[in-house]
Amino acid sequence: MSDSSSRKRKLQFKNKLMDLDSTINDLSVTLFDWAKLRRAKEAIKLHLLLDHDGYLPSYAVITEGKASDVNVVVQFHFAPGTIVVDDRAYNDYALFAQWTAQGIYLLKKS
Repeated sequence: MSDSSSRKRKLQFKNKLMDLDSTINDLSVTLFDWAKLRRAKEAIKLHLLLDHDGYLPSYAVITEGKASDVNVVVQFHFAPGTIVVDDRAYNDYALFAQWTAQGIYLLKKS
């Protein structure tokens, strides 16, 4: 087997590829009472926009744990032709229609 065939090939897109996701981080109830998630649990949520060109975050927002992902994603702006990968937490059909009109493509994670 040749050296070049054994190397993994990086998936490449002609258009800009961005990935939206969020994660919840638990906090101490006694120290962070402002970061509401549930009555007896405090947390923050990190909303991240990953640029696949350099595999680096291009935008991050930290909110209280119960913040809706859809309410945060409206802060992000994409250039026409961008492919945005997200999951069902970001479902907002009015936003998807707006992105489509702007020439922004959408891929859903399962």
